[in-house]
Amino acid sequence: MITGLDSQWVKIAHLYDVIHKYDIIVCFDPDVYLRHANISIEFLMKRYNFTDKSSFLMALDPNATHNRDSLGRIVLNTGFIIAQNNNLTKYILKRLALCTDIIPGCERWKRKWNHEQRAFNDYLRDLMKVGSELIIAPCDEVNGYDGSGTGCSGKLLVHAWTAKHTVNKRIQKVMLETLMMILEKEMWENKHVSVALTSDIKKLGDKQ
Repeated sequence: MITGLDSQWVKIAHLYDVIHKYDIIVCFDPDVYLRHANISIEFLMKRYNFTDKSSFLMALDPNATHNRDSLGRIVLNTGFIIAQNNNLTKYILKRLALCTDIIPGCERWKRKWNHEQRAFNDYLRDLMKVGSELIIAPCDEVNGYDGSGTGCSGKLLVHAWTAKHTVNKRIQKVMLETLMMILEKEMWENKHVSVALTSDIKKLGDKQ
């Protein structure tokens, strides 16, 4: 934990460190997961047009009063981030990590919810061009969870904000579905599946 800051802030420092080592980094909060195992990060990048010019991909939060920034816009959620190694990305992450010390007004988010997320939306979001440098994914596809009652059901990527206690069971379901898909594919490809050509019992069985 960084002294004087909520523990959420440490994520930004780590992102800044890691971005120097890789071309693309993906950050998941503990309550975030892909709804289906066959959904890839590459698929999401292509779906939302994350190009070699892009710095960040994030999802919108639900449309609610407490999810508005200082300009009244729906905030982008930092629970899931795709970031690309370029100068703008590194500049944004460094400014965000130091936000409470170098940007007037940012100090209010040291411990106040929602910490680094609100700081990003209030002070750094507008340093990027939306649609090219900053890619905004729809809440219903890349945020929320089924049963949240927010209009965001996490069709592709689930973020179980207020249902963190259900994440283990939710991921178990994904793993079970994935295992069954693998088994089914293996059985069909290796001809372990037998299909009767007719339901007429008189035409089935040993005819000798």
